[in-house]
Amino acid sequence: MSSRTSTGSILQQDRSVATGAGHHSVLHAGGSDKWYIVYHRRPLGETDRNHRVVCIDELKFDDKGMILPVKITATGVAVDPLGRRSPAGDARDEMAQRR
Repeated sequence: MSSRTSTGSILQQDRSVATGAGHHSVLHAGGSDKWYIVYHRRPLGETDRNHRVVCIDELKFDDKGMILPVKITATGVAVDPLGRRSPAGDARDEMAQRR
């Protein structure tokens, strides 16, 4: 038996932006405190049920660490390239170069 309690849906629909948002996953940007939700949705005016676009929005948390609801957007997040090195990764690289 789980000790988790459902408090509602994380991903909030907004029919002024798109329809059919769902099938989401959560990602953590290593070496940072950033978390993202990735999902797909159907663009407005699209009638083909299989036409979807991939979207990403940032997760925010309340003071208790609970995930706040995420309303789907048409803008997504700013470019934040993967491959950034965390401070721990930099230290490991320096040590490897000294050997």
